[in-house]
Parts: sequence; structure tokens; C-alpha cells
Amino acid sequence: MVSSTKNKVIGVILMGGSGVRFGSTLPKQYVLVRGEELFLHVAKAFDDNPVVDEVVFVAKIDYFPLIGQILNRVGFKKKYYIMYKKTRRK
Repeated sequence: MVSSTKNKVIGVILMGGSGVRFGSTLPKQYVLVRGEELFLHVAKAFDDNPVVDEVVFVAKIDYFPLIGQILNRVGFKKKYYIMYKKTRRK
């Protein structure tokens, strides 16, 4: 009997910035660059990569609905999770 196990490859996108240093009221990951939100450029690269199985977005909880709306709008295909960490470790 031949058994095969495949480790999952999970892409992680860190999106916790606030945009203060960027000089914007909106965090830079949601600012449009070439017609799409900045984080979406990375998300699409993961979505199109056959090696990546799932994607984890780490963001402030206030932006969870927006992230979901954006991913639905573009037809994101991979299984994804949106997570947050309460504070930043210093």
C-alpha cells in the first residue's frame, strides 16, 4: 500500500497597519493601487499560485467585513481565514 501525505501551504498576509505614517485616514493595505486595494495584489498572487492551498489574512477586526466584501467581489477562489491579534508584541 502506498501512502502519500501532502503538507498544506498557507499564504499569510499581515494587514495590521493603521496608515498613520502613510498619512492616510485609511490603512494603506486598503488604498487603491492600479485600480485595486493594495492587499489584493498579494492575495491574487496567492490565489493564482497552484502551490498555495489556503490564505490567512491577519487584520484588525474592524476590517473583517471589508476584506470579505473585497474577496467576494473579485471571486477569490482559495479557502481563506481572516484572523486578528489583539496587540502587537514589542
